[in-house]
Amino acid sequence: MYKRLILILAISMLIFSLAGCGREDQGSAEVNEESAVDDSAADSASTSADSAAAVQTGLREEEEYDYKPAELACSLPKGFVASSSEEGMYLHKSYPKDLSAISYDISDTTEDITKMTMDEYKNIIEEDFLTTYGDAVAVNISTYENIILDHRNGLKIKMSYNFKDTDYEQLTFLFFNGTEIHNLTFTQEGDHDWMEEFESCAANLHFVEMEN
Repeated sequence: MYKRLILILAISMLIFSLAGCGREDQGSAEVNEESAVDDSAADSASTSADSAAAVQTGLREEEEYDYKPAELACSLPKGFVASSSEEGMYLHKSYPKDLSAISYDISDTTEDITKMTMDEYKNIIEEDFLTTYGDAVAVNISTYENIILDHRNGLKIKMSYNFKDTDYEQLTFLFFNGTEIHNLTFTQEGDHDWMEEFESCAANLHFVEMEN
């Protein structure tokens, strides 16, 4: 039912492709200071009327909403910059020593995957690991909440797993925007202590409606 999610999560799986390259080549990744997720990218766009409102948890918006093309905006944690090789991927300046990453992707779909259950999501992630890498990865989901941001239904998901003998913790936000799904994923590698800053970054999330 939610096979489209495999495509939507593809950008997140790029983290592990980058991880493999990073371990083989200890040179620094080429990055720049431009960021589509950062507030600075919203200079030429109009901010959603309710952008000052924080993410509302435990709720779903049931009324019809006039969705408009939009992008998520937030302040990136210090030290994270846009990758020059992968659009929507943000790496720490110390990469590849620290493989923690932030990924942002917008996928076209009319299916509201934010209605999926936690078990459905967990099964898709585990199946994707097995199909893509041939590894059976046990995913532990500690948070799975319905949320609303600027009238858009979403999911907040926090999970952890061990992949290739390395522990990862992920914080993911999925939002339905009429004909598209926005996927923002924060990934912490090993004992690098980023999750508190990732949560702080997510606290100022808002949608920026783009001008036609």
